[in-house]
Amino acid sequence: MSLLGFFSLAKLRAAALVAPLVVVVGCGRDEAPAAPPPLTGCAALLSTCLADQKSCVEDAAGDARCEACAVGQYAADSGQCEAIGGSPLAHDFETFTVEPGVEIEGLCQSWTLGNATEIWVNAVELEQDVASHHSNWTFVPSDQFEGPDGIWSCAARGYNQVTAALSGGVIYAQSTQAPREVQKFPAGVAVRIPPYSRIIGDVHLLNTGDEPVT
Repeated sequence: MSLLGFFSLAKLRAAALVAPLVVVVGCGRDEAPAAPPPLTGCAALLSTCLADQKSCVEDAAGDARCEACAVGQYAADSGQCEAIGGSPLAHDFETFTVEPGVEIEGLCQSWTLGNATEIWVNAVELEQDVASHHSNWTFVPSDQFEGPDGIWSCAARGYNQVTAALSGGVIYAQSTQAPREVQKFPAGVAVRIPPYSRIIGDVHLLNTGDEPVT
């Protein structure tokens, strides 16, 4: 053992022996901190609005309400509607008519892009008024599941979501019964769709009303 080590140990022991005893005497019961004031206006309603993909708006009296964003906009975390950005590529699919109490499954609809270059997708915006219960959308090479665009039997072309996702990828999944929806990545993040791809969506329609829906 070195001498330095010995003295270090002795100093530590001495320090332990002469350490003062400190006693803290309480002077009464601590009071609980005051509860924060309740949230009001958009501060209270914001999370509900964002869950419904809506902005939050306050009137002059401070009363808050949720409002849907316009086409081409999305509800940002701030609670305000902001432009989706980028260059939109839009497509209107064919019309369905769903009779009251009727459920339609087993059909697909497609959109052949004819894109000579890759497409980087940062956001997808859906609008539907055809009683779409839900839908899942994939992109595949345009030489797969061949046939004219429009509405067709998924089974007739051997389409299923797993095969499509493995040969291409998934681009969008509609939330249940959403009439309008935006699914968006943060800025600088995107899904790559290769050249010459086809978008395919399965169809699940459900009319729970008393009148036909077209």
